[in-house]
Amino acid sequence: MPALPALSEEVGLLTLTIRPWTPTDLPDLAEFAAADKSQVNLDELAQMEAARSPEFPFLCLVAEQDGKAVGWAFGGRRPWTDKGDLNCSVLVAPACRQQGIGTALYDALTPFFREHQPRHLRANGDDHQPAALAWAERRGFKPIHHIVSMATDLAAFDPAAYAEAVARVEAGGIRFVQFGQVRTPETEARLHALYMQLDADTPEATADSYQPFDQWRAWALASPEAWPEGWTVAVAADGDWVGFTLLQKWAPDSQNCHIYMTGVKREYRNRSIALALKATAARYAKAQGMVRISTITDFENLPMRAVNTRLGYQTVSGFFRLLKDLGGDKDLGRA
Repeated sequence: MPALPALSEEVGLLTLTIRPWTPTDLPDLAEFAAADKSQVNLDELAQMEAARSPEFPFLCLVAEQDGKAVGWAFGGRRPWTDKGDLNCSVLVAPACRQQGIGTALYDALTPFFREHQPRHLRANGDDHQPAALAWAERRGFKPIHHIVSMATDLAAFDPAAYAEAVARVEAGGIRFVQFGQVRTPETEARLHALYMQLDADTPEATADSYQPFDQWRAWALASPEAWPEGWTVAVAADGDWVGFTLLQKWAPDSQNCHIYMTGVKREYRNRSIALALKATAARYAKAQGMVRISTITDFENLPMRAVNTRLGYQTVSGFFRLLKDLGGDKDLGRA
């Protein structure tokens, strides 16, 4: 993609420069993203920059005032995004809102979206930011899922408190295996098949959610934050793989980890396998020096939220999955 020239424009009483991002912007972006408790993973930007691919195009812009970043916007396809869809994020520093900066950034992304002709735009909107959600809805985004972020301090996690629950599941014929101990090309393919089966059973799955093995492997097993040693697989007495909990690190050297998916086959549910999987994963993470573990779940998934609560997770924040259906006219228009 050709380099985007820096654009200057009057926004209210401000003169902004909108330009492509550079890694030197990360401290400014991290500062106001953290202050806003945003769901933005800024470490992902550097990783995507280093692994640019025509299959996953993206454009990241920064709004700058007086040499400091006051907003950023992202448009592009992430490795786990349905084929034909693009992601969209706009974030403005809390002190600089209601001045037209977000609109200017979104408008600057519009040519990129028109170039790539997505069927849908996907975004997240923090549920504690009603003004931001209203801004997105005026631009055609609609909430489709409410997601809850939960986390627990591993210093307070006592594996012994869950040993009996894990033992009961094991007595029922289930054993728990760390994927790193059995990892081979064959077991990678086996886990991919199970992942796709269980992912298709989640509320957010669509007809286009399936990912070929190489695409899945690139982000699940080979990305900088991948941590397959922290994956726990539930294995039935007949050798069938029936569930898993998959951990990743927020960054390669981070002491914070995240459960990005836990799943159990339908015929094996209601046996406390998910609880045992997550307890085993937390025990492993604590033994490896992790200090915090987080996860997300659909607000309406009461059984999984109950499992998390039993394990000591507390709600940190929440957000909505937003979808803009572009239909046949690819109308990205400005509200």
